[in-house]
Amino acid sequence: MTSNKSSPDWRELQQQWAAAIRNPNQVSLAGVEPRRLAVYQRLVFNNIDSFISRGFPVLRQLHNEQQWQQLIYQFMQQHAAQSPLFADIGREFVAFAQQRLPAVWAQLAQYERMEVDALYAEVDYQLLHATNAAAEPVLTANELLDGVQFRVNPSAQLGVFQYPVQQVSAANPQPPAAAEPVCLVVYRELTSQPHWQQQEAVKFMQLTPLTMVLLETLQQANGSTLRAALASLQPYAVGYQPEQLAQALVTVVEGLMQRCVLFLAPE
Repeated sequence: MTSNKSSPDWRELQQQWAAAIRNPNQVSLAGVEPRRLAVYQRLVFNNIDSFISRGFPVLRQLHNEQQWQQLIYQFMQQHAAQSPLFADIGREFVAFAQQRLPAVWAQLAQYERMEVDALYAEVDYQLLHATNAAAEPVLTANELLDGVQFRVNPSAQLGVFQYPVQQVSAANPQPPAAAEPVCLVVYRELTSQPHWQQQEAVKFMQLTPLTMVLLETLQQANGSTLRAALASLQPYAVGYQPEQLAQALVTVVEGLMQRCVLFLAPE
C-alpha cells in the first residue's frame, strides 16, 4: 500500500532549522513552538560564544557585551564554514575576522589562535625526554655548527605580522603598524610530562627576520645541522660572510635552546 503524501524534504527542513538557529530574530519554524525553539537558539549561541571567548580572550576584552554578541551573531549568520567540526570553530573565526575586523584585530585573532595551537600541539614526550637528556652536555661552537642536529619545538607556531599584536590590550587596543615586519614564535615550554599532567606555559618570542628563516628552515627539515641550514640563510644575511654568519647563528641557537624553542634531535 502506498501513501499519496510526499516524503518530507529533510535537506530543506535542516536548512530551515539551521536558518532559525542562526537568525533567532528573523526566522521562525512552522509547527515549532517559539519557546522550545528559543532553547536551542540560546544553547547554540552560548556554546559558540563560550568557545570563541575562551580562545580569543584579548579580542573579547576589546568589545563590550553588545558588540561581542553582535559579532558572534554575524559570525554565525554570515560565515560559510569550511569544516563541520566543532574543534575548528576557532580557525573558522580567524577566517571570518580577516573580513570583518580592523586589520590589527584580525591579526590579533591569528596570534591568539597560534597560542591555542601551541597549547594543544601533539608532542612525543618519550622523544622529548631523550632529547632533553641529550642536551645536557655543554657543546662547543664547532659542535653546534656541525656535530649535532636541531629540531624545532614541536608546539612552535610561527607568524609574521604588520602590527605588534603581542602588545594589544584593553589599554592599548590599536597600536600603529610596525616599521618592520613583526616576526613571532609562540610555543609551549615543554616538560617531560603532557600539558594536562603538568602545567606548561605558552610563551612567545619576537624574532629577527633571519632567526625566523632559520626556524622555518629547521622546521621544514625536521632535523638539520646548523651548517646545512646556512645555505638557506645566506641570501637574507646581507653583509655577512659565511663564517661570520655561522658564528652569529651559534649565539642565536644557544639562546633558542635556553628558551626551549630549539632542541637537539636524538641520534
